[in-house]
Amino acid sequence: MAKKLETAANVVVIVVGLLVAVVLVRQYWFPRSAETIRVGERLPALSGIDWGAHPKTLLLALQEGCHFCEDSMPFYKHLDSIRIARGSDCGIVAVFPNDPQSASEVLQSNGLRLQAVGGIALSQLSVSGTPTLILVSQNGTVLKSWAGELTAAQESEVIASVTKN
Repeated sequence: MAKKLETAANVVVIVVGLLVAVVLVRQYWFPRSAETIRVGERLPALSGIDWGAHPKTLLLALQEGCHFCEDSMPFYKHLDSIRIARGSDCGIVAVFPNDPQSASEVLQSNGLRLQAVGGIALSQLSVSGTPTLILVSQNGTVLKSWAGELTAAQESEVIASVTKN
């Protein structure tokens, strides 16, 4: 009886070990795409954001303490200055899961004069990671999105999307 119990315990340990190995392999060698936002999807109405205020709005989903967000701040500042210089009618709004005061402070400390909206759960926007940029139409429909720290080509694409009237 003890021999059968020992064999059963060994089989259970092996099966659990295999399951753990499969999960780790899937997670590290075959990661899921961070982007879960789909073009054509309508974003929900969000307190503090009026999609109809501009023909297009670039929504920056950021998080305090995210080093990719912090590393991208110079690009956001550059993007805003290009948008203003070219007379673009695209709005830019930054949303944070933090409280509104903290969100505004993050932008101000980085020299950004964007509207900051805090206290929004990023899951409401189908955002699974930060930074995520979402270009939204006047009726709240997603036109394009970019997730993570942007490459130079992606930055150029964002600039073109924001400055094209």
